[in-house]
Amino acid sequence: MPREKPRRRPLLSAAATRSLTALAAAEQRSPSALVRKLIDERTGRHRAEAAHDRLNDMLDGLFREVTAARSETLVALHALYPFMRLLMTYTAVLPPPGAEAKALGEARFATFIDTVDRLIAMRVHNQPGRTDTPEA
Repeated sequence: MPREKPRRRPLLSAAATRSLTALAAAEQRSPSALVRKLIDERTGRHRAEAAHDRLNDMLDGLFREVTAARSETLVALHALYPFMRLLMTYTAVLPPPGAEAKALGEARFATFIDTVDRLIAMRVHNQPGRTDTPEA
């Protein structure tokens, strides 16, 4: 009757045998089990499953990042829409280029950014499950 695990007897040098024995003792395993583990790792029997798991973990992480970025982008787009519409339809034209026009443009931009920030804070606060209050 054939054996399920055929016996192999590798010939090792005295130094390799000492190293194997020390390593097996350090890991509290038999030298045979240690050699089996090393050969399995080297031949890749378990490598395919490990690579598949690593790839799945990496793809899951990317999916979470993309989902978070998508949510943040949607919040920004929804917050910017009314301001862009207002800016395109009702905002007065800037005066001719110069220091005064630059100052006015910077003031409008600062007001725009503050309003967007406030709307994002309100939208984040209004999400289901949130119990904290928005910053004043």
